[in-house]
Amino acid sequence: MPARRVPRSRSWTGIAQEAYALPSTCQLNRTAISDAAHTTGTDPDRCSFTTAVNTARDQANQAANVIADTAADLIGTIGRTAHARPAPPPQPPRR
Repeated sequence: MPARRVPRSRSWTGIAQEAYALPSTCQLNRTAISDAAHTTGTDPDRCSFTTAVNTARDQANQAANVIADTAADLIGTIGRTAHARPAPPPQPPRR
C-alpha cells in the first residue's frame, strides 16, 4: 500500500479486502490504458494514469455505463479519457 495510507476498515477482513482492492484497481486502470493505447497506436506511457483513476472514480460515483451493450468495447470510457489527455513528453536526462 502507498505510504501514509490508513485503512478505513475496522476489522481484519476489511483490511484484507482493502489490501487486495488497491492493486486490483491499479491493474484494471493500466489494462484500460493499454487497450486504449494499442487500439489507437500510441505509446501507453503517454496516457495519463491520474486521468484514468479520476474517470474511474467518477464513473463509480455516477454508476455510469453499468449495463453494457452486447458488443464489447475494449477501450471504454476510462481508456478514451486517458488517451484524450496525454501526459507531457518525458524530459531528456540531465547531464
